[in-house]
Amino acid sequence: MATYVTRKGQSIPYKEFVGGANPSPSSVFSIADDASSGIRIIDVDWAYWPAFVQDAVGYTEIKVIAGETYLSRVTPWYATIDNSERKWLWANRVNVEGYGKTSDSVMYQTLNGLPMAQFKTARCTFSYGTLLYDIKTDEQMGAGRDESTLERYVTKIYRPQGEFLNIDGSAYYYGLGTSPAVPLYRGVNKTLISFNVQLTWHKIPEEAVPTKFLNPNATNFAIDRCLGTVNNQDWEGYAKGTLLFMAVEMKPYVSATGIRYYDLTYSFKFFNPTQESRSNNAIGHQHIFRPRTTPGWYEALGGDTGKTIATSVNPTNFIAQTSGVNIYDWSNFRNLFRPAAATYKAKD
Repeated sequence: MATYVTRKGQSIPYKEFVGGANPSPSSVFSIADDASSGIRIIDVDWAYWPAFVQDAVGYTEIKVIAGETYLSRVTPWYATIDNSERKWLWANRVNVEGYGKTSDSVMYQTLNGLPMAQFKTARCTFSYGTLLYDIKTDEQMGAGRDESTLERYVTKIYRPQGEFLNIDGSAYYYGLGTSPAVPLYRGVNKTLISFNVQLTWHKIPEEAVPTKFLNPNATNFAIDRCLGTVNNQDWEGYAKGTLLFMAVEMKPYVSATGIRYYDLTYSFKFFNPTQESRSNNAIGHQHIFRPRTTPGWYEALGGDTGKTIATSVNPTNFIAQTSGVNIYDWSNFRNLFRPAAATYKAKD
C-alpha cells in the first residue's frame, strides 16, 4: 500500500490493482502517430476517491498572490512507456466502481433525494491520452504564472491563405526598352499571403473568462475590447500591428470533477506581406500598397490627426497609437490570456 499526498495536503493510501481475472492494464498502451492512449487501475478507500480523482485528472483554480490574479494549474498525472521524463500521455478520464458494500445503514451521500450506499473500496480506472497543447506546472511557469506567453494550455493552429489585390494597369509599365514607357493596358492581380491563426486557451474557469457577458463586474474585458483590433506590441513572435483579432468561440463544458470550464478559441489574421518596414515598423494590417513606389507599403492615416501625422518627418501612429487614426485601433492581446479579475497596464 502506497500513500499519495494531494495538492491540498491530504494523505490518501492507494494500491494498484494487479490481481483478479483481468490483471491491471497499467502497462498496456495503444500507440499511434495521431493519438496514443493507456489505462491504469488503482484502488483507494471509498471516502477518498473524490479528492484522489480530482488530482489525477487535474484542475484549474484562480489565485491571488501579492495583489496579482492568476490561474493556478494542478496538472494531471502522466504516463510514459520508456521510463523517461517525456510527458506525452495525460490522465483525462476516470471510471469509478464501488466494491465491498459496508452496510445498508451507512450512506455516503444522496442522489436525487435518494440515499446512496457507501462502499469499502473505490476502483478507479484512469484513461490516458495525448494532448495538442503543452502542460507545465506553476513552478515551471515562474512567479507570474502569466499564460499570455502561450507556453501552456494553448493549442496553436495555423492556416495560410492567399487573396488577390486588383491593381489598375496604369500603375505598371511594359519593359519594352522604349521611350516613352508604355503603361499596361489591363489591370493586374497582386497575390497577398496571410495566415489564419487559431489559439485555443483550455480549461478556463467560468469566473476567469475575460468578457463582460460572463463576468460583468470584472476588471479585464479583453475579449470585448480586443475584437476588431491589432496587437499594440510585439507579442510571442508577432510583430506589432501584424495580428488582427477576428473572432472568438467560448465553448463551455463541465469537467470530470464537476467544475464549469470554458475553452476559448481566438481567431486571428496574421498579415506581414514583406520583411521590409516603414518608419522601423513591420508592414501589416495598418499599411496599404501603393504601386510605383519603393517599398510600396505605407501606413494609412485618417482624420485630422492622421493628416497632421502624415506630413511629419517620420509619419507613424505606431507609438502614440491614438484611437481612430489607423485602419484598426490597438489592443494588448496578452490580456486575452489573463483572468477576468486581473489588472494589468494597458500596454504592458
